[in-house]
Order: sequence, then structure tokens, then C-alpha cells
Amino acid sequence: MPMGTEASDDLLSCIFDVLPPQEVRENMANLVDQNFLSTLTEANPQRKKQCKKSTENKGRGLNDPILLKKRKDQCRENQARYRNRRRQFLENLEDNVKRLKEDVSKLRILKQRILYEVPATENAWCVVAQYFELFRHGYVAPYKLSSGFLFPRTRLSSTQYLTQLEFLQATMAQDMTDGALCGVDALLENWRLLSSYHESIYVELKCLKQDRDNSLVATVTTSLTITENTLQNLYPHLLSSDAAGDEYEELSSLAAKLLNQRIVVPGSVRFDWDDAYGCIMRMESKADILTPTLRLVGTLDNVARVFSGALITSELRIRGT
Repeated sequence: MPMGTEASDDLLSCIFDVLPPQEVRENMANLVDQNFLSTLTEANPQRKKQCKKSTENKGRGLNDPILLKKRKDQCRENQARYRNRRRQFLENLEDNVKRLKEDVSKLRILKQRILYEVPATENAWCVVAQYFELFRHGYVAPYKLSSGFLFPRTRLSSTQYLTQLEFLQATMAQDMTDGALCGVDALLENWRLLSSYHESIYVELKCLKQDRDNSLVATVTTSLTITENTLQNLYPHLLSSDAAGDEYEELSSLAAKLLNQRIVVPGSVRFDWDDAYGCIMRMESKADILTPTLRLVGTLDNVARVFSGALITSELRIRGT
């Protein structure tokens, strides 16, 4: 017969008073099993036999090596599934972060295009003026704050910072050209190399005027210092050890005349503006580095020898960009 509620309470009270906690738990488990079996199987003898057999098997299973092995295998499978789910979660998270970064980059470009949506005539003048303001010291590498955000070292306005790449992407067509250079990335790379191979670049806008409809012409000067790094990367033939005898001495003499000299290169840049797309479609840069070089090396023959193997053109373009 199943045990009554009052009798069960009295029995539990006695058990907790007499037995230690571990024995209480073991006896309680047995008591629950007995009450459950008695209640469940009172009207069903067949069920009683099945439950009794199950209970016996449960007790034997604790020491059954086959069952223990199955449980270990099951645990390993569960752990493997957990690791797979975790790995998949991390992969999905990385993919989402990558997509978000791409979206942020696109939104930044879109934001800058919106900011520059002003009347075309005013916009062209504004963009050209800010182009020379932003590249006044050549290429400026952005620096990273502790927060992880990138900002340029040059301030564009009192309220806003832009990296040079963002500025070019926002104001120029993707397939814009400047002589042999094609695209914003190529233009910025030329600025980067020019700034890396020279010291203390300074670009000054002297004059800006409208040449014809939707075209502006800027008159500029570019000041730069020729260093050992300049000679090694842009005029390597002047330092070449392959030359012999008088040839080597003459080239070395030219290199010595250029080293640590600061030159001012006059030039101009034409900007063709597209009203339909609201951006610069084409640039045409011109520069005269030959004249200041002539003042340093003395003769046109020497100028020709300086630039015969140089990796920079007279328009201040680095060959290969």
C-alpha cells in the first residue's frame, strides 16, 4: 500500500534527524523509487515487472563497462557537436563583421557625396581648393586612436575630419584619370610614393581660375627636399656601382650636387568637372622639375643624365604607379 502523506512527513523528519545528509539522499531516492513503483504498478502487475527490471538494470549500469563506454562516446559526440556549433557561430560572426565594415565604408562615401551636394559651380571651386588644402603636405597617413578609429593628421574643416582617400572617393569619379594614372587609388599611391621618397613636401596653391565651362586650372608650386632616400629610390643609377672609372665619378658628382638640396617645382593642374555626376572626371597635372634641377647640376647634359635612368617623370609622377 502507498504510504500516506502524514506518515511520509513523520518518516522524513525522523530520517533527517538521525541520518547524515549523504545517507538521507540515498534513502530518500530509494523511498521515492518504492513509492513510485507501488503507485504506478498497483493495478498493473506487468508494468510492475518492467519497472522492477528497469530499476535493477539502472543499478547494474553504473558498473557495466559497455554502458559506460556508450555514455563516454555519447559525451564525446555531444562535445564535438558543441564545438562545431561554436565554431560555426564564430565564423558567422566574422562574416557579419566583415559585411558591416564594408557597409560602413560605403555609407561613409555616400555621406561625403551628400555633404558636397551644392551648386555645381560653387562645388567645383570648393573641391579643388580643399584638394590642395588636404594635400598641402603631400600624402598624410592616418593614425589610429585607442578607440580604433582612423583620422587624418590634416584638418579639413572646423567640424569634420576626412582621410585623403575618403575625400578623393567622395569628389572624384572611380575611373578618373591624371595622365597615365587611372583611378583614385593610383592617384593616392603616387602621392604616397612622392611623399615617401622626398622630405618636407609642401604644395602651395598660387592661383585658381576657370579655363572654360566646367574646367578649372590651378597654378601651384611643390617644394621638396632631395635626400639619400630620394637618390636610392628615384635616381638609383647615380649611385650604381656598375659604372666604372670616369662614368662612376661623374654620376657620383651629380648625386652629390642633388643631395640635401631643396627645390621648388612650378606646375599646374587642370580639373574637369562633371555636372551630371557632381564630381571630377579628369585631371591633367604638369610640372617642371627640369629647371630647378638645371640650377643644381649646371648643364642640360647633366640634367639629361640625371633623368635618363630616373624613376620619376618631369610631371612628378613615379614610374610604375
